Amino acid sequence: MNRLLPYLAACAALATTTAMAQHFPAKPVRIVVPFAPGGANDVIARVVAQRLAEPLGQQVLVDNRGGAGGAIGADLVAKAPPDGYTLLLANPGPNAINPVLQPKTPYDPIRDFSMITLVAVSPQVLGSIQPMLGSQHIRVIGVAAAARTSLLPGVPAIAESGVADFEVVNWFGIVGPASVQRPVVERLNRAINQVVNSADSKERFAGMGFVPRGTTPEELDRHIRSEIAPWDTVIRSQNIKPE
Repeated sequence: MNRLLPYLAACAALATTTAMAQHFPAKPVRIVVPFAPGGANDVIARVVAQRLAEPLGQQVLVDNRGGAGGAIGADLVAKAPPDGYTLLLANPGPNAINPVLQPKTPYDPIRDFSMITLVAVSPQVLGSIQPMLGSQHIRVIGVAAAARTSLLPGVPAIAESGVADFEVVNWFGIVGPASVQRPVVERLNRAINQVVNSADSKERFAGMGFVPRGTTPEELDRHIRSEIAPWDTVIRSQNIKPE
């Protein structure tokens, strides 16, 4: 009988986890935006939140928690209960640059979060001038990416001009606290990806200069790791210090 106890305990845990996922969400879900209202982070979060209520069957709230370059909001989510009800709109600042630039950042951008999905990406040039494209006063000579973007297919990537490995991409993802149960992660992943790839969301994102993605949790994990490495190299090699 004693030999069966670990097996029975594992079965009970699996049954509990499955039941949680089947009934998730049972209350409103919160997306924490680690910046003030009005910017691209806020708009992206609201585009997702407004449309996510339907596939999840619950209200999805946007909670702006700005400060410390996004670290306050990110830390809030890192320390939240790992039940899937508190999520973070991740982006390069709090999830790739801050942990390298600020050694005392109170969270680890990989270890302290459950990856859910990469929502959208954009070369930096698009995020700043997209509303002005088409103007006679603006001429785009390149995008800061490894390859051309579908939003400006006629504009070459900077890498095509002979500048190897030149890529500065703005991105937004959704993460939760570490240890969110896998079935809950998968439920959120499916619902968010459905929203991100809807025709309506694609149109909104394109208007802001973003290309919708919708990835697996593992792809988001690899993406964030790939973002941390070059920023770490730049910050350390140039001895950049926070002011």
